Amino acid sequence: MKNLITFNAKFISFEKEEEEEYYSVGFSEDEFQFENHMFFSRSYSEDEPEYCEINDQAYGGYGICKKAVLFEDKFVVELFVNDEFLEVTMAIVGIEMNDTIIEYLQFILKDKLEIR
Repeated sequence: MKNLITFNAKFISFEKEEEEEYYSVGFSEDEFQFENHMFFSRSYSEDEPEYCEINDQAYGGYGICKKAVLFEDKFVVELFVNDEFLEVTMAIVGIEMNDTIIEYLQFILKDKLEIR
């Protein structure tokens, strides 16, 4: 059985951190309050798995993303966290998914990301 989490992603942040050597992409419902958010990152090192977090570090970890599907209007992510499956559906609201964001997600999630 999956636990379902749904929210409207109205804000997105993304960066390629040169000094710390990682890529990150974050989605949130509110620009300053992060009650509902999803965060992804990966070191430049190919040896390390991606880091994913939903709403709190208690629901985060390395290599927990099992599958991610990016549609034009939503992003669906399946995670296995603390011995439970979570399915997160973020409706993409007012965000343009530009080539840079997609490139960063592809780097972070590798073959776990499907784009439809």
